[in-house]
Amino acid sequence: MPMLFTCDDVLVTTENIILATFTTFYLLLIWSHVLLFAQIGWIYGSVTEDILTGFKMQCRGWRSVYCMPLRPAFKGSAPINLSDRLHQVLRWALGSVEIFFSRHCPLWYGFAGGRLKWLQRLAYINTIVYPFTSLPLIAYCTLPAICLLTGKFIIPTVIPWLYLTVLKITNAW
Repeated sequence: MPMLFTCDDVLVTTENIILATFTTFYLLLIWSHVLLFAQIGWIYGSVTEDILTGFKMQCRGWRSVYCMPLRPAFKGSAPINLSDRLHQVLRWALGSVEIFFSRHCPLWYGFAGGRLKWLQRLAYINTIVYPFTSLPLIAYCTLPAICLLTGKFIIPTVIPWLYLTVLKITNAW
């Protein structure tokens, strides 16, 4: 049996309260999307259009607020196996590289308005430069193995007289 509340001689059930709450929520959600699309719209042309849209919104002066309600508002879906996860990471990396080589690159886009704070710009730059960090990581991981397999090391051998020179300099002081 639903709970009953009285409010100024009006009988309100919990189902009606929930229905009114969700209706108001969805009306506000639709209204915010109408305002968003009327002023900026989604920026398509990249796999990561959400990054582009957020970046352009913040460049135009929109303010971001971190919202963390007590009860999760939306529950997303995550990849369930390694293959899906790697495919998702590859899509994100390709989208970030597309943004890096587009006219919307945070390195040079949005300086005219001056509305984007330097820390926000740095966060966007970190997002689009992240895929390029794989190149030094591959070298960092493979170079020690190559050195061990070939017997040649990338660190040169130290000349014995260098030890004596360093020892003489440190003992002089």
